[in-house]
Amino acid sequence: MWVGEARIELTPPGSLTGDLMLGIRPEDLSLNATLGAVELPIVVETAEFLGARYLVRLRLGEATLSAEFPTPLKPGEPARLYAPSDCFHFFDPESGRRIA
Repeated sequence: MWVGEARIELTPPGSLTGDLMLGIRPEDLSLNATLGAVELPIVVETAEFLGARYLVRLRLGEATLSAEFPTPLKPGEPARLYAPSDCFHFFDPESGRRIA
């Protein structure tokens, strides 16, 4: 599956084809790889220290993501995030309705 110019190893469920919107909750993103996790090649845009955690704005292809992490990530640098494949949600890009 492609997110802009970024390729991620994720197959939409069933017979879904064509353009899809992909969703994931920020709490499902991790800096640590786990068995079966999908690797997301990202670029860090900003990192703001909030006391105990960092609020990080990320770029995945043409998409923007936000997440919180306990450790800092350097803006402008590429990194890898991971998420379980069953945590991704698929939406119709025209209606915004969840498909799977």
